[in-house]
This record gives sequence, C-alpha cells and structure tokens, in this order.
Amino acid sequence: MICAKNEMESRWTLDSLHEHFEELLRFFEARMTERFETQFRANDALTKLIMDSRSDASEWQGAIRDMRGIYLGREEWSAAHQQVLERHAADVRMLEVRMDGMDSERNKIKTDVTRLESRVGYLPVGLVVAGISLLIGILTAVGQLLHVYH
Repeated sequence: MICAKNEMESRWTLDSLHEHFEELLRFFEARMTERFETQFRANDALTKLIMDSRSDASEWQGAIRDMRGIYLGREEWSAAHQQVLERHAADVRMLEVRMDGMDSERNKIKTDVTRLESRVGYLPVGLVVAGISLLIGILTAVGQLLHVYH
C-alpha cells in the first residue's frame, strides 16, 4: 500500500524509502501484468474474429465463383443475346423467302383458276362425256354380273 507521509512530521529513512519503492514497483507490476493479460485476451479474441471473418469471406467468394458458373457475365450475355438476334433475323429472312415462294404458287393457282373459269362454256360437254362414261361403266358391270350367273 502506498504510504502517505507528512513530510513535516516524519523523516524518510533508507529502509522506509526502499520499502515504499518496492511497494510502488509491486503495485505497478500488478497493474502492468493485468494490462498485458487484458491485451493478450483482446488480441486472442480479435485473432479469432479475423479468422472467422476470413472463413466467411472465403465462403462468400466460393459462392460468387459458383454463381459465375451458373449465370452469364455482362459480356457473355451480350454476345449470347447478339447470337439469338442474328438467328432470329436469319429465321425471318428464311420465312420471307418461303412467303415469296408461296406468293408465286398462289399466283399460279389464280392463273389456273382464271383459265378454268374461261373454259366454263365447255363444262356441259364435259358433264355429258362423264355421264356417258359412267353409263358405259354401269352397263359393263351389269353385263358381267349377268354373264357370271348364266
């Protein structure tokens, strides 16, 4: 314990000064030991916290690497999007060519229909020929049936 001595009342002796300084040294040594132990505990806690945050950061970086494998980056997405647009443009051009072909076929059919409509005057003759052909076919079939039963 630190002795508070009144300078007027007492005199310091060599032994009392030695004892007083020894007491001060023990007091400061205890305080410094306590301070160092507290710093070591804080340092250990901080080291553990840093290691935990490093492992968390490693997990986070691993998750980001995994996501990079799943999702496309901006440049890759732009390139893929451009390819899709080019494929669609090629498909549209192919469909336009096919539509042009279909238009020409439709025009041919219109021409044929126009030609057939101009021949409508020959239609009764065609019906007469078809009717005669049908009558001949029926008579032939009946004749063969009669021939078979005779």
